[in-house]
Amino acid sequence: MENIIKIKLRNRMKKSQLLAILFGFMLLATSCTKDTVTEKEQSTETETEPSELDIENLTIPEGFDFSTQQEVKITINDNTDYVKYDVYAYSNEKYFQGMETYENEAGETETDSIFTTDILDKLLFTGVSYNGKLSHTITLPTYYDQVYILRNEKLKYSSSIESISGSQVNYNYYETSGKSSATTIVEDFLYCVNGEAELFQVDPLTGDKTYISDMPMGSWTAAIDQTNKVMYSIGRSSPYPLMKYYIETNTWEEVGNVEKGGPRLAYNDNDELLYFSNKDFINVYDPSNGNTLSTWDIEGLDNTSGGDLAFADDGTLFMCTFSGLYELELDSDN
Repeated sequence: MENIIKIKLRNRMKKSQLLAILFGFMLLATSCTKDTVTEKEQSTETETEPSELDIENLTIPEGFDFSTQQEVKITINDNTDYVKYDVYAYSNEKYFQGMETYENEAGETETDSIFTTDILDKLLFTGVSYNGKLSHTITLPTYYDQVYILRNEKLKYSSSIESISGSQVNYNYYETSGKSSATTIVEDFLYCVNGEAELFQVDPLTGDKTYISDMPMGSWTAAIDQTNKVMYSIGRSSPYPLMKYYIETNTWEEVGNVEKGGPRLAYNDNDELLYFSNKDFINVYDPSNGNTLSTWDIEGLDNTSGGDLAFADDGTLFMCTFSGLYELELDSDN
């Protein structure tokens, strides 16, 4: 620091001498005043420069960790053997995915910002419980402080969000009270989708929903082929892909584009075809490729917006819209 100050002083002296030659004694007096550096000024200039000593004397809080990764031991206690578990790094923050033009549930075209989460994007490990336990140690970034645990017992899903504490996660699964009673055993589950491209399984007795899969595209439609354990859905944006979800393998396939969006979709067990409706028409699709096989115009609706389709056991087709519930008769004149 002393060397730096001396260089500055010499530079100032040279400048003052040059000015004295050119402009006379008035500027010579001024330059001499500038060359006088007090101890206070020198001390101030020195103090503004960082020193190695300051860095060496930094106070670091106890427990501070410079690392960007952490090892976490995850222990799952479950008395049922061979239950599949998927464990994900969890964050509930949503990020901007882009702008999207789509049809809402009322059949109106909207353009909006799309935000999504990445709950099921960061799979840490998959395993099965055995002898009452599943344990695994993983490495993940330190900014994650929670994990999403997805339990799959013969296609019945449940989930839990658990905090990481002391580099550990301990999760205990307990059967709900009364589950052993025959009146509370659930054999069938509901599947629902939303415009944020999320698929949920819903317990019809409790209403509890479990987020089980990301979809290729957000949607307002869902229809189940129970025989083959397949769910169909139509994307809400152009080109409106027909999406096929395999329930047993938790995988998706896009089978074709139907070029129309809307809220109503049903699978007919009798002819094994998909019936799609929006506003005042019905299209029948081949579920293997999305091809349109036939079209009907609907007469007698008070309101053509919203709603859904459903087949009764005897094959009768029902439809609801924002104006109520209708029974439809498909005639030979379409």
